Amino acid sequence: MTLVVFALGCPAIAFAPSRAALAQLGYIEHGEYVPGIRYAGYGGGTEYGAYGGGTDCAEHAGGTAHGEHARSGELAGIVDAAWCGLAAEEDVRRLPPVDQACFLSELPEASPACRPALCDRFRLDGLARGYYLNDQRIQWTGVEGTFGVEAIVAPSIECSCGGWDVGVEGEFYLNQPFDRNVLTATPELASYQGNFEADTIEISQLVLSVRRNNLLVAVGKMTTPFGRTHFPLLTNARLDAPFLRTESILWRETGALLRYQPGWFVADVALVNGAEDRDTNSSKGIISRVGIEAESWCVGASIKWQDGIGSDSQKIFDNHVGVDGMVRRGRFTLSGEAIYDEYGFRQPGFDPLDITWGRSIYYRDLNYRTNVPITGVGYYVNLGFEGDRWEGCLNYGEFYPQKLGHPQHDVTHRRGIVKAVYHCSAHLQLYSVVMIENDGYVAQCGRPRRGTVVLAGLQWVL
Repeated sequence: MTLVVFALGCPAIAFAPSRAALAQLGYIEHGEYVPGIRYAGYGGGTEYGAYGGGTDCAEHAGGTAHGEHARSGELAGIVDAAWCGLAAEEDVRRLPPVDQACFLSELPEASPACRPALCDRFRLDGLARGYYLNDQRIQWTGVEGTFGVEAIVAPSIECSCGGWDVGVEGEFYLNQPFDRNVLTATPELASYQGNFEADTIEISQLVLSVRRNNLLVAVGKMTTPFGRTHFPLLTNARLDAPFLRTESILWRETGALLRYQPGWFVADVALVNGAEDRDTNSSKGIISRVGIEAESWCVGASIKWQDGIGSDSQKIFDNHVGVDGMVRRGRFTLSGEAIYDEYGFRQPGFDPLDITWGRSIYYRDLNYRTNVPITGVGYYVNLGFEGDRWEGCLNYGEFYPQKLGHPQHDVTHRRGIVKAVYHCSAHLQLYSVVMIENDGYVAQCGRPRRGTVVLAGLQWVL
């Protein structure tokens, strides 16, 4: 394997490091050799493994593909060697193999002509998907069956400054919107219009962080620091996830995070908007998680607390307390989460038919009493498998809502998910998802609920 160590404005240097040297640079995580960082499905550089796709991408050492582009300057898709000041093939200085524990001290001194580095490390991850989705839960909309395309672009930059590690991490979704001719023949159908509006370019994550020793401070739109997930997601809409994750816990929060992580112990506390994007009221939420995390197991407890999302009569409860855990043995990973959930409108009188920002198809947009939330408890268990060519997971969960006397809301929700990913090559993958929920009860538009979702597609992963 060949790594390329570079800084913008400096010549490229190719060398073949030893295992001990890789450990010095942080390319060995938890004692395992990780040539390109297997990022828990897709990851996009995130820590929580929340973004699926399932790939081995072990070839991306130091940002190169199979190490074969280091000499030509084709670094992470950059063809022009002049970009970032990378040297042409004849300018690359070759070094003999190094067996010492730390080889950086033996590298030649930088050329006097080398400009100050703009960054120490640059990484570009991403994927593109083409798929077919059939979601019978929303067969009353007319958009339940569709072909589609989407992509993810995830760049990250890191540099060191005065003993601090400074980084900028992004994750951007490219989404294909629905055609505008969506059925809105009744007020109930019209109230779900927001569910089918997607931004063509979506900021999934954009985080600025500084780290020194065990302390990290981050500001931006980030993965919600509540619980942990250990399964891949195979759609930008993240609908192929347990009920707790699609209906209760937000995938993203915007705010400021403080993390303290000395060894196995991890403590997070964040001040957030309470919603994924910019806030619509002045109150802010608190999210905190305390846990112990090792290579093959982890356990943690989390809380989110806020007086509600939105303003005045539109304010909605969104509070949870939860626990999470994971055990990994060989190719198998067993994980799960459980929560106590508070939701619903804080004030009576707001008609759910007037909702414009997207509704729950499970009738969670209700009011119980003034300033009293609706409550519920739920859990899921996930068993994941990672093989040489195949990977996948089995997932089952339940959610028990508080009984309000509302037939559609009071249904206990049971959801089972099966996912499979086949690696055709280092970058090309076939994937499929089957999700089944309990059905048969009368739901939207007076129609019986159907609980089957099928997703299948092809994805190319950088």
